[in-house]
Amino acid sequence: MFSQDRGHGMQLLLHLFIIINISNSVQSACRIDINADLSNVSRMILHPYSSSTDGYRFYLPPAGQGSLNLLPNQELAFACPLGLYEHARCVSGTAFEFSTHSRQLNVSDITCRRQLKPIVRNLGKCNNNEFNHLGVGVTLRIDSTTHEFIKLMDFCFNPILRIPQYAKFLLMQGVENGQRNVKRQNFTCSTFFGNLSQNFEEIYNKRNQYQKLNQLLGSRNLTEKYLNMSASSDLFLAKGHLAAFIDFVYYSQQQATAICENTAPMWQALRKNNWRKLENMIRQYANENGIDLTIYSGTYNVLRLNNTAGEMVPIFLTIDTEGRNIVPVPQLFWKIVYDRLMRQGIVFVLINNHDSNLTPSHYEVCQDVCNRTDSWFQNLDRKQIQMGYIYCCNVNDFLEATNVVSEFREIVVGLLT
Repeated sequence: MFSQDRGHGMQLLLHLFIIINISNSVQSACRIDINADLSNVSRMILHPYSSSTDGYRFYLPPAGQGSLNLLPNQELAFACPLGLYEHARCVSGTAFEFSTHSRQLNVSDITCRRQLKPIVRNLGKCNNNEFNHLGVGVTLRIDSTTHEFIKLMDFCFNPILRIPQYAKFLLMQGVENGQRNVKRQNFTCSTFFGNLSQNFEEIYNKRNQYQKLNQLLGSRNLTEKYLNMSASSDLFLAKGHLAAFIDFVYYSQQQATAICENTAPMWQALRKNNWRKLENMIRQYANENGIDLTIYSGTYNVLRLNNTAGEMVPIFLTIDTEGRNIVPVPQLFWKIVYDRLMRQGIVFVLINNHDSNLTPSHYEVCQDVCNRTDSWFQNLDRKQIQMGYIYCCNVNDFLEATNVVSEFREIVVGLLT
């Protein structure tokens, strides 16, 4: 379960071989500008003869480039989920010839009839058979009898509390130059998310948050210490993504992140500041070093706050149809960044609390090793609580202390710096 595809090494070598050949050629015949030529209804661009069933199936730009450069007559596969799947060869510029119909199309005209939507599949169990293992991706119809599921993300999802324990995905080296000319659609909840007593968007409504927090803490003064109803304030709980929209190159991949199973409540003041800056630096690291990273991103424990009686109470955003508290506010958000080639990794941990009076050591689950890797924190004050206090862990120490990824099978021999 969650094991890396054994074909990844060959897929990566093939990808590098194509890039090197194109880079060494005098001039590429075709050039697809990812932002200028593609839209939210563009077909998926795939390796035509790849056997990969994950992110390596997509034809991706090399690090530092915002375009796909192809050799004369080089083939690509253009596909719509459960729709058209066709091979086409590069002619010149942005023109491709489809062998099935002997016709030429400009890449901006190679589209699907409707916007791409993700598929969520139940792949079994995770976390020692306690939670649901969900695969999120797109389904291709290769021909009338062959369907192929391209998995973009794995989730270990807690069906009782309605919160992801973690997500796993590949962060590709060309991600910095992905599509930015599209907007994310509204969030959708699959059947695996379960029934709610209110609409998903209502859960994250400020008024709902105020009512729920006031009910749990028993005081307006305590509630307003954490939550500010002003429209301009960032003191509210937002949908914190485990896999971000821009962690993927193409809109067809990005849209797969807009599912309820990919969210957990995170204070917006932390999300838009230090955590966002850190995620940007991780993408930049992949791009500048020309490497693909394996990411595990998750939540840990439930945030507890003092109520009027001086008791530490767990914080939830809503209830299910039977009146049980669900959608907890995590105490911690964490992210394992792993380089499979070097067998190096690091864990970044965010304290999901903006109370300036908190004691960070009370939230530490392992020894902070950030002082061994300051290169990750350029232009970021990681100890600024109201912007998001972040500390670092060795991967093995973190997993031993928390056991949040019981399926983790990667070999980690050093700290990723």
